[in-house]
Amino acid sequence: MLGLYIHVPFCATKCPYCDFYSLPYSTAAVSAFIEDIKKEILTYPKLEFDTLYFGGGTPSLLPLSALEDIFSALDKHFSLNLTEATIEVNPNTVNLQKLSAFKSLGFNRLSVGVQSLNENELNTLGRKHTPQQALDCIENAKKAKFENISADIMLGIPNQTTETLSDTISKLNVQHISAYILKVEENTPFYGNITVDDDLSADLYLFAIEKLHAQGYMQYEISNFSKNGFESKHNLKYWHCEEYIGLGKSAHSFYNGKRYYNRNIITEENPGTFEERAMLGLRLTEGFEFENLSNAFKYQNNGFLEIKGNRVTLNPKGFLISNVIINDLV
Repeated sequence: MLGLYIHVPFCATKCPYCDFYSLPYSTAAVSAFIEDIKKEILTYPKLEFDTLYFGGGTPSLLPLSALEDIFSALDKHFSLNLTEATIEVNPNTVNLQKLSAFKSLGFNRLSVGVQSLNENELNTLGRKHTPQQALDCIENAKKAKFENISADIMLGIPNQTTETLSDTISKLNVQHISAYILKVEENTPFYGNITVDDDLSADLYLFAIEKLHAQGYMQYEISNFSKNGFESKHNLKYWHCEEYIGLGKSAHSFYNGKRYYNRNIITEENPGTFEERAMLGLRLTEGFEFENLSNAFKYQNNGFLEIKGNRVTLNPKGFLISNVIINDLV
């Protein structure tokens, strides 16, 4: 079954490391956004979806009336048989009342932008919430009866240590954690002003894997860890090369055998090739099966991957140089 992604571009302020498409929040901009989403919905036939993901931007900035309007339009035109419905939230944009309203609307999973529970690290990242606000957000989500909560954390923040990272992970009593290595992208305020220590980032990544494993999290993708049964169903569609629809400016889709964005700009005429499936499959700890393993043996001998039968699986060391290995194997 298809997945449905909705890109909500609004941010109160843009984080200095972010290069995603975003817009300043305003009532007029939100109204225009809703109308655009409604029109885009009608360009599709009556499709059936089992996962829904509101990403951004900061979807939790939207007023409840806007979310209700979008849900109403989706329900009228599509068939929603949702096993998982996620909304991304920033801790300083929600309270117990709003989180309870999200639950009543039909969301059953939250993705909380924590990034760190260290105040200095949050300040470096330009985040507008405090460590306590992040913890309060998670506790309020539990009070709102959310039983599937994910937290994003960042690795390789300047002056981050294993101690501060350990403290962040230890305090996050959630079902899923996404741990991303900080990358300085062009056309962001960080570019030219922040230096990321690649060796330190690698050490912190390997440390995070060990720490998360010790706390009962299973790594199932390069950057994603979950308690048993709490893998992101929606994101697994991407990595398994399954089809999905993306609504909103800058949202990408893979539907009817084509990849495109903004509904009509084709980016790939023949997606889902062996190469693409292998590239995505190797991001997962389940790995990918190859007929020819000749290029894989040298990486196995050097301790970067395991081979069982014809299935190649990268290990934590391999994930650190995954781009190199994947390019070589694929």
